[in-house]
Amino acid sequence: MAFFKPDTLGDAVEDLLDREKCALLNGNIDALSRLVAEKTRLMKQMSAHGVSGRNIDIIREKARHNRRLLDAVGVAIRSVGEQLRMGDDQAVTLETYGVDGTSHRIGRPPQGNLEKRA
Repeated sequence: MAFFKPDTLGDAVEDLLDREKCALLNGNIDALSRLVAEKTRLMKQMSAHGVSGRNIDIIREKARHNRRLLDAVGVAIRSVGEQLRMGDDQAVTLETYGVDGTSHRIGRPPQGNLEKRA
């Protein structure tokens, strides 16, 4: 297990939060699950050794931002779950936003509502 000096530890936490943000924005759940152990280890070290003022404000802001992203992911997942519970005759869609701020719809059209014409 590697131990960091306080400034280096702060840099490591910042880097982890940047990678977490990237995984959240890209919907990379596998990467998020891999970061959990590293995040837990770094947070334990940070609470034991502290982090300098240079990093702590940046870490707090990055953590707040990632928390908002995680909350948005949770809302989206619950929304999809509710749509799935409605049944197959309802449309199942998810609207997400890309890094550039454009919205993207993911899903399928409602089944059984297509009009057939000869």
